[in-house]
Amino acid sequence: MDIEVTVLRDEHETALAEFIQQVWGGEPAKSSARSVGSATENPYAGERVSPSVVALSEGRVVGHLTSTPCGVLCGGEERIGTWLSGIHVLPEARGHGVAKLLIRKMMEVNPVMIGVLVVEASRRGFRSCGWNFDWSIPEYVKLLDARGLLDRFTGAGLGNVPRVLQSVASRMGRRTRRVVGSFAGGVNFMYQGLLRLGRAAPDMAVATVGQFSIEVDALWERNVPYLKCAQARRSAYLNWRFPSEDGWIKTECRRGDEVIGYAVVSIRTLEAVGVQGVVAASVIDIFWDFQHPGAAAALLLNAECIGRERGAHIVLSSGTDSRARRAFLASGFIRIPGTAWYGYHSSDPAIAFPPESRDWYANRGDADAAGSLGPIP
Repeated sequence: MDIEVTVLRDEHETALAEFIQQVWGGEPAKSSARSVGSATENPYAGERVSPSVVALSEGRVVGHLTSTPCGVLCGGEERIGTWLSGIHVLPEARGHGVAKLLIRKMMEVNPVMIGVLVVEASRRGFRSCGWNFDWSIPEYVKLLDARGLLDRFTGAGLGNVPRVLQSVASRMGRRTRRVVGSFAGGVNFMYQGLLRLGRAAPDMAVATVGQFSIEVDALWERNVPYLKCAQARRSAYLNWRFPSEDGWIKTECRRGDEVIGYAVVSIRTLEAVGVQGVVAASVIDIFWDFQHPGAAAALLLNAECIGRERGAHIVLSSGTDSRARRAFLASGFIRIPGTAWYGYHSSDPAIAFPPESRDWYANRGDADAAGSLGPIP
């Protein structure tokens, strides 16, 4: 199969629409228009060309990789980078190295890139092209409804659930599940109560907002000196990335008239076989003034309240930063194996990404990491 890989241009519009229909189904023209409209509203879109690339065979699009502009902070300097998403290759074109060709073409036109993967084979492909994909984003869970969770949980097919646990869960009958669920709920209640002993409730107001205010930008600037590497968190980008009309819940934490933290929460009924029917409240992104650590506790407590109101069985959160990890544990979260590999590549000599996860502020709000935890519009 002869393959040509090139930057997406207007002349490929019809072929791309046909490709979209093959991959996702539905009406190709509408899918294409929605993608283009969303990209042009990104506040970083005008600052750097961030194209999609396509693989062509006899005039047909058989592979596609897209990218999204964002701000990247590294070593005290903020520059424009991109995050990758949506790599797809048609079945008949697989086995011909198309994915690697798409990745390498994207690397030619975008010097600073980050991305997230959940498939090991894809991780190997990116690493063979020079990317660093050496660690996964730590994830945390807080139990809200043990009996409801156990009624739906088997863990079957989930890579981050030990096989022995999958085996035990699959053999449980309804009566056993009720007994174990009640016991687990009691243990969790006592554990959460012990964590609250001697700890005052946060005295900070948290409210749901339709749009993040410009004060979030000031919050970001105040924290820059305490960050080694992070995707930039400015209000215009966050409002574009997490539109309320698509189901994202945005909250701000205030002390007086000042915004000292924010969180992005999603509610979703999980569809994977091993957790099918489990309702999760996910803290997709959380950021706060590091001089006010109580803001993290207030935001996490508010996310829990939102989850309970929406019938969630669990609350999920994630983060590489040590301050975030401490906040999760202090709020009653338990660490579980990560499912999303975080990767990066820079051919810009001015950007030297740190290899250790502890030097990044990264979570599910970065790149395309929300994945199957985001709301369904």
